[in-house]
Amino acid sequence: MATIDTISDLMRVLDTHPEWLEAMRARLLTSDVLEMPRRHVESTNRRLEAVERLLENHEQRPTNIERLLENHEQRPTNIERLLENHEQRPTNIEQLLENHEQLLQGDSHYFTNVYRRLDRQSADTSFIKGELFERRARRLAQVLTYELGLAWKRTLTDEEILEMISSRQDTSGIDARRLYRLRRLDLTIEAVDQKGSPCYIAGEVSYTVDERDTVRAIDGARLLTGLTGLAAHAVVVGTRKDDRIQCQLDAGEVFYWELEDDDLLPR
Repeated sequence: MATIDTISDLMRVLDTHPEWLEAMRARLLTSDVLEMPRRHVESTNRRLEAVERLLENHEQRPTNIERLLENHEQRPTNIERLLENHEQRPTNIEQLLENHEQLLQGDSHYFTNVYRRLDRQSADTSFIKGELFERRARRLAQVLTYELGLAWKRTLTDEEILEMISSRQDTSGIDARRLYRLRRLDLTIEAVDQKGSPCYIAGEVSYTVDERDTVRAIDGARLLTGLTGLAAHAVVVGTRKDDRIQCQLDAGEVFYWELEDDDLLPR
C-alpha cells in the first residue's frame, strides 16, 4: 500500500488528483474561510483605489499651488503652509502602503496555518482510505487468484509468513530489510496452478499503483520462491496506475489487477 511520508509525497498526490484538493477544501473549510480570499481581494482593491486617489490629489497639488501663487502674491505665509503640507503628503502615502503590506503579511500567515491544518487532515484521510482499500482487496483475494488462472487456497497472515521465514534454517544470505518487506506485503496468497502444483502470490495494494508497489511485489515473489522453492507471482492491485510501470507489465514481471471504485463499497 502506498503511503505519504513527506510533504513532497502529499503534493505529488494532490497534483495528480486536483479534484481531491478541491473536495478536501470544500469539506474542511467553512464558507467564511472559503470566501475570505475573495473578500480580501475586494478589500485590497478598495485600499489601492484610495491610494490612487491620494496620488492623483498629490499630483494635482502643484497646479493648485501655482494658481495660488498667481492669484495671491501677497499671501506668502499661506502658500508656505500649503507647500509644507504638500511635502508631507508622500510620507502619509508611504505609511498607508506600509500598513497595507503588513496587513497582507498577516493574512498570509493566517492562510499558511489554514493550509498546514488542511495538509495534516488530508494525510490522515489518505491513510484511512488506504487502510479501507487494503482490507477490501484482501476480501477479494479469491477473485484475484481466479483472475490469475489459479485456485485460491488461503491468504497468509503475518504470523504465518513469519513462521515460514523462521522455518528456514539459514537466512543469513538474505538482507534483513527484504525479509521485513516480505512480512509487510499487503497480500500473500497460497494457491494452486492448473496442473495442481502449489504456488504463491505476492501482492501490493495501492489506490494508485506506482513503481514502489511493483518493486515490492516483484521482490516479494522472488523471496517466496527462494524460501519455499515454489513458483510465486507478483501482483499489484489498484484503481489506477502510474504510466511508468507499463514496461514492467508488458514484460510480464508483474500482473496489474484494476479495481473499480464501486468494488471498494461494502457488500
